[in-house]
Amino acid sequence: MKRRTVWVAAVGGIATAALLGIGAWGWQLQASATSGRSALTEGMSALKSSDLTTARADFTKAQAEFDRSGALTGPVWLQSIPFLGRQLEAVDQLAEIGSEGSSAAIQVIDLMDASKAGGPDGSVNDIIKVAKPYLLSALGSFNRIAAVAPQLSTDGLAPPLADAVQTMQDTLAPLEPLFAQSDALTTMVTYLLDQDHRFLLVSQNNAELRATGGFMGSMGWVKAGPSGLKLEKYQNVYSLPWTSTAHVKRPPGARMGSWKNLAFWDANWWLDFPTSTNTMLTIYDGLTPKQRSVDGVIAIDLVTVKALLAEFGPIELPAFHKTITAKNMIPTLSRLVTQDLATASVDTRKDILRALSEALLTKIMNVTPDRLVPTAQILAQMANEKHLQFSVRDAQAQAALSTLALGATITPPQGMTDQLGVVNVLNWPSKLNFGMHKSADYQVSLNESGSATTTLALTYVKDKERLLSVGRDWFGGYLRVYRPAGTTLDAASSKRSMKPVNHQQRSAETKPAMASGELGGAAITQGYSVLLGETRTLTFTNTVPNALVAGAAPALPAQPATPTSAGDGSFHYRLYVMRQADLEDNPISVTVTAPAGWKITSTAAWQRYSSTVVETATDGTTATMSTPLAADLIMDVTLVKG
Repeated sequence: MKRRTVWVAAVGGIATAALLGIGAWGWQLQASATSGRSALTEGMSALKSSDLTTARADFTKAQAEFDRSGALTGPVWLQSIPFLGRQLEAVDQLAEIGSEGSSAAIQVIDLMDASKAGGPDGSVNDIIKVAKPYLLSALGSFNRIAAVAPQLSTDGLAPPLADAVQTMQDTLAPLEPLFAQSDALTTMVTYLLDQDHRFLLVSQNNAELRATGGFMGSMGWVKAGPSGLKLEKYQNVYSLPWTSTAHVKRPPGARMGSWKNLAFWDANWWLDFPTSTNTMLTIYDGLTPKQRSVDGVIAIDLVTVKALLAEFGPIELPAFHKTITAKNMIPTLSRLVTQDLATASVDTRKDILRALSEALLTKIMNVTPDRLVPTAQILAQMANEKHLQFSVRDAQAQAALSTLALGATITPPQGMTDQLGVVNVLNWPSKLNFGMHKSADYQVSLNESGSATTTLALTYVKDKERLLSVGRDWFGGYLRVYRPAGTTLDAASSKRSMKPVNHQQRSAETKPAMASGELGGAAITQGYSVLLGETRTLTFTNTVPNALVAGAAPALPAQPATPTSAGDGSFHYRLYVMRQADLEDNPISVTVTAPAGWKITSTAAWQRYSSTVVETATDGTTATMSTPLAADLIMDVTLVKG
């Protein structure tokens, strides 16, 4: 629907501009715009009805009319004529956007039509096999729209045409992240469809929380490329060899059993997914006997599976006498694996997840065109929320992934002056992330010297009921709080409503300390326990250097415009908040206080990859934000002295 609005707006703008024409020339321009608009509307209607033949013809006609409208604006030198030239320039820009939009639509229709050569419905496998030229052509159109769109301006335009341009700008605004990522998407399409690749697919169980989402209990090998998608094998992760020539240690303070080195299934200790992936692949490459070669890792978690079940419907597991739905999936699987079959072999218990994953992946691989868009939207949302993560060995493709939400990197965007990432990991193995509710309150007091005094309060509330009768009945956590390099830990405290009653609970407690975070940052580390029915708050006071910076913060591609980019002599504070994929979207509140005598002139916040705006407020001396942490966030605060 967004594309349809863009193209209709473009046609409307050209039609309006045609009113400025004179005589036969003006009449021709108006007729061409009207014809293009009609063809476009008819094409969208045919496409909605799955009449691809009619839709292609209509879009082809619309593109021809857009091109004709652009040609009727005359040679470029006419645009140097005062007033009239400015109108012609705007008409030309709108016509180009309309033409490229129509071209992209034609490429998508041709792709859908070509995919039917493999069958009457054209499954996603059939689409992938023929997709490359069509997708690259459509992305080329997006690139050209992205180049023209920033040139749109209402300056110097007659009111009717100014309205048309403003409508176009408003319509294109939600698509700016896509335009900004079109180069990265082009790189990934080329990488994926140039040749077949094999990836490790790991399923993460957020009930046993890890830095990138959850314990990797099952895994498989997926082939993807011009030959389509194929699930080669899916198995219990413990079916992998237990020995590796690679010896990788856990981060400081992290414990897991008595093993000195990480096993493959315990390798996702780092919030930065490429860092965790490099660790996984280092261990995987050293397994003996040697395993089949892979080009990267794809990670999904329980939340992704739940979202896909909501789209594709229930899955029957006759061997276990269960029907798995989006509503009952998490408690049903958890009780089956850890309670009903607690005495069965590990292989038997893992067979449940293997059977579910295989059935779900089969459905995805056979998605028909009418389900392709909603499926892609679900996967895009899961990637934005870090429930779906992807990393590859190829450096150029990995750089593209890092531009996209799929890459799940914690590399800060340009211009951040502060960063915060709270990562909870079950250091004492169990499924006790069920019934655990976490929240964060972050207080920032900016100092005129440029530093900031910060107080972070993390509150954990554990349900009284024991949801699963497996292992221990308390949450044994390993905490890493990501901070900017140079941050100092000035004070730490703990307030809890219960006391540990046994040796293990007491052993889970370790003192907070500063350690190195991946990618050159710093991290607070601490081991802690939360008992059934307990409320516990951990508080940390830090000094963050260079949190308040003079001048304009760098403008970020496809990100909301803020006054900090205006270069008006103001100061700025920009906070980057990193999300950990969890069973719940944990709430976070942020309060930023200006130095004494200073004034906050504006504040804004948005999701890093989707640019979805998050509500903020300011009273002139403080800026506040309170939201469920559904994705990585950027919070921008502009200040002036006096």
